[in-house]
Amino acid sequence: MKKITNFLVEKRILVLIVFIIFTIVSFLLIDQVNQNNDMTKYLPDNSSMKKGLDIMNDEFSDTSNASSSFKIMFTDLSKQEKTKIQHELTQIKDVTVVDYDINSEEFNKDNHTLYEVHVNYEKDSEKATTVYNKVIDNYKNNYEINTGGDIDELNTEGLPLWISGLAVLILMIVLFIMCSSWFEPILFLITIMMSIIINMGTNAFLNSVSTMTYSIAAILQLVLSMDYSIILINRYRQELEKTNNKNTAMKNALRKAFSAISSSSLTTIVGLLALVFMSYKIGIDMGIVLAKGVFISLICIFTILPALILIFDKIIDKTKKKPLHLKMNYFGKYSSKWRYAIIILFLLLFISSFFLKNNTDISYVRENNKLVDEVFPKENTIVLLYDNDDENNIYQILDEVEDNKHIKSINSYSTTLGKKMTYSEFATSMELDETVVQLLYYNNLVDKEDLISKTIPFGKLLVFIQTDVATNEQFSKYLSNDMLQQMETMKSSSANSSDIINQELTIQEFSQITGTDISVTTMLYEYYFATHGEEPIQGIELYDFINYLVNDVSKDETFSLFIDEDSFDKLTDVKSSMDKGIINLVGKNHSRFIITTDLDESSDLTTSFIKSLEKNCTSILKNNFYMIGDSPMAYEMSQIFKSELNRITIITAIAIFTVIAITFQSIIIPFILVLIIQCSIYTMMSIIGFQGYSIYFMALLIVQCILMGATIDYGILFTTYYMENRKDKNILESLISSYRGSIHTILTSASIMILITGILGYTSVDPNVGQICESISKGSLCATLLIIFILPGTLTVFDKLIFKGKAKTS
Repeated sequence: MKKITNFLVEKRILVLIVFIIFTIVSFLLIDQVNQNNDMTKYLPDNSSMKKGLDIMNDEFSDTSNASSSFKIMFTDLSKQEKTKIQHELTQIKDVTVVDYDINSEEFNKDNHTLYEVHVNYEKDSEKATTVYNKVIDNYKNNYEINTGGDIDELNTEGLPLWISGLAVLILMIVLFIMCSSWFEPILFLITIMMSIIINMGTNAFLNSVSTMTYSIAAILQLVLSMDYSIILINRYRQELEKTNNKNTAMKNALRKAFSAISSSSLTTIVGLLALVFMSYKIGIDMGIVLAKGVFISLICIFTILPALILIFDKIIDKTKKKPLHLKMNYFGKYSSKWRYAIIILFLLLFISSFFLKNNTDISYVRENNKLVDEVFPKENTIVLLYDNDDENNIYQILDEVEDNKHIKSINSYSTTLGKKMTYSEFATSMELDETVVQLLYYNNLVDKEDLISKTIPFGKLLVFIQTDVATNEQFSKYLSNDMLQQMETMKSSSANSSDIINQELTIQEFSQITGTDISVTTMLYEYYFATHGEEPIQGIELYDFINYLVNDVSKDETFSLFIDEDSFDKLTDVKSSMDKGIINLVGKNHSRFIITTDLDESSDLTTSFIKSLEKNCTSILKNNFYMIGDSPMAYEMSQIFKSELNRITIITAIAIFTVIAITFQSIIIPFILVLIIQCSIYTMMSIIGFQGYSIYFMALLIVQCILMGATIDYGILFTTYYMENRKDKNILESLISSYRGSIHTILTSASIMILITGILGYTSVDPNVGQICESISKGSLCATLLIIFILPGTLTVFDKLIFKGKAKTS
């Protein structure tokens, strides 16, 4: 350690130059960081939705990301402006479709007008971004506009510059108040900013970083690491009182501060790395980036800051000021006198907050503060991915779903291309002769071998030909005058013979007797059974029948005469459109059942619908199925959240307990500190519930790890002073000295964390990032208060168990 500190101090200029180079290179790498806004990529490996997404992306890869869109809402448009803007939007290069209907409430509400702009590019493509920016630039100066949708999400500013500036301003105000020099905060800021840039740049070596992590990593790194600078400079100032040699003082400060800073940072890093154990992989993303950031800050505090302090030592001396001095005698006396009442109060608070936290609603859907979605609520789409072998069973699912009043539309093979239509419905939709379609339906459905053996009484068939066939314009073309005359003669000659009239004839026999072409006879028999059959003709799947008409009927000379050339062209166009449409719905092994609803993404009604759909699919479908969408993901997360939170809480607590136990060589101390911080987390949750808010499940998991890893440092710091003072002081003196030694650092670090995360919580563009920061702020406040008012008294209650007769008693 001595060699390292000697090198850092004596070669400080070289060290500083190296880190400046690192910082410059890292700054250039920031643009290379791959940001990911698709939260589904972080689903657990065993997630049903993730498995479904993998299958869907594999089997529907040509259609899943082929297009994207964004919404733009205008306020106070005239009727003429509405039409004009719609036309202008359609004229923009690469815009494929603009959804808008001037007469629909879906696009016009009060004084707001909504347009949905579509492009045939992926939402994260340069082309899509270009179109988005073009539209914004065209209208932002002359109209009041608001945006939303897929492309907008990726182009929304992560952390506005003014918010970052406000955070830095708050940081500097706190440091100016608490530091002993007006210049020290500038050195702290330079050091931490260099570490932040290095961390952001090194993220380029990761596959990707979530936009949520990218938005808050820098600020969290700042608030989690600033106390290391304060600890080092305080120790340096103490060493200057012992020697006039500033290099020697810094070497000693580095050696003596190493244990305090490294143990403090280790608990933070361990707490952050506990996020890695989340099954939802955003934890790995955030845990690695933040833990890396704290570690880099630790390195920079031991390398960059000592060099800066020594280089600017004269300026620090010239800008000295009296730091904020707090008299802590009362707090020491209070903690000693009321220690038993304090421990009872703590137990009551812990137990009550443990139960009260259950009243706080947990949200499983990312919040959206877009005004567009408030005025025009976005549709909630749920995709059911099922095995193709279950196509016949999916109709039962359809029956269960289609009567729900919250269902706006259903798009699936069974409801569109695979929808079974009667011959009458098909004839009407395609503008074809109903009797022709009736015959074609029968031809498509009949078993040809069975038809050959079927018979019709000779007399009935003759009457049918004369009354039904000869009078039908579509069919009479097959009957020549000679044939009709022959039929009449045969009918007359057989009128007096019941044997001939009632003789049952097959197709082959009738064709031989009458001399009619076998193909025409077959058509006559099919027409007869189609119109006079005992069993009604069943519906046929639309796609199958269109294929039959285009591929089979068009090549059959007998039937091709029923449909003229224009009708066949129309059917061919329909088939072409269906061929394109089917790849959106039917894959190699699976099909998609797309349900569009007006349900909230997360509500009791939505959960009920998802549960019902899951239950029906389980009982009706024979193979695996997968539900995909924001609501299914929320439902899936809700099913595993409790176990997830319990696991993360236990892992975090055990890891930090172990670090503290090793540091203090005690079991009692880590037990006390972990319970106090956990109590602050429960209290924070209870407060949010009392305020009538919900907490995003990701925010709670992240805050659990951050608070346990970071705010416990304050407890470690106070406990360290208490342990040192108890070697030669009694309990009361130790408490007062511990308050005096630690309160400055605790309040400085805690103020920075509480204020900066609080400001971010109320001003962040992303409401989910804001909720994480707001929760950290409230939790840090709770933890700080518990450490200042509860920890000291608790330590005195367990004093004998901690020291076991090794401390001063009087």
